[in-house]
Amino acid sequence: MSKPISRNKNQEIDFEKLCKLARLEIPESDKNSLIADLEDILALAKKVQNLDLSDVLPLYHPRDINQILREDLEISTPIEQYRDKLLANSPKSDSRNFLVPKVIE
Repeated sequence: MSKPISRNKNQEIDFEKLCKLARLEIPESDKNSLIADLEDILALAKKVQNLDLSDVLPLYHPRDINQILREDLEISTPIEQYRDKLLANSPKSDSRNFLVPKVIE
């Protein structure tokens, strides 16, 4: 049985249980170094948790950019000349579109 990993004074993580839940088979020779690594990661997470971020704005995108939008335009494409042939393969259609059953109420 491995030693518990201390998360804080009241909580401990059982390394064996963690490995079982993650379906990992860790060799005995690697367990002590992995426990030390996990303790370091948890200590770093605790430092980050204790940072005062009250004056930091949320990050929505790593670069300060605006969405560039274009106007939607109906354009004539070469598909116009093949429309009748394409619509002929459809079970239902009107003169311009495929007709499909409504799936969203």
